[in-house]
Amino acid sequence: MNDGECNGLMCDLPFGKQYGSRADNLDLYPRALAEFARVMSPSPSAKMVFLTDSLNLPLLQAAVTSINDGHDSDEAKNKKWSVTAIRSFELSPNTTGNIVLVQRAPIKG
Repeated sequence: MNDGECNGLMCDLPFGKQYGSRADNLDLYPRALAEFARVMSPSPSAKMVFLTDSLNLPLLQAAVTSINDGHDSDEAKNKKWSVTAIRSFELSPNTTGNIVLVQRAPIKG
């Protein structure tokens, strides 16, 4: 896909149980988020929605933060990605799932 071609994205990220491992996700999540951000439109209405489990939620949140690194101009601050909502639910008896909404939101400060 070309840069900025997509206005919305949904992804069921690997939890590291059936595919890969949590250690693999330490590398995968930041690389995947960087690629997702590349193809996302610069529009303020662009949104990404992810499914992950509670053990990987901090990895996803850190990956969202990492895609904003190096974008410090005033214009870029208004295009930074932020986790704007998280909804948790029982995915299975031993797994709490999280639906995570990531969108462009101005960073105040």
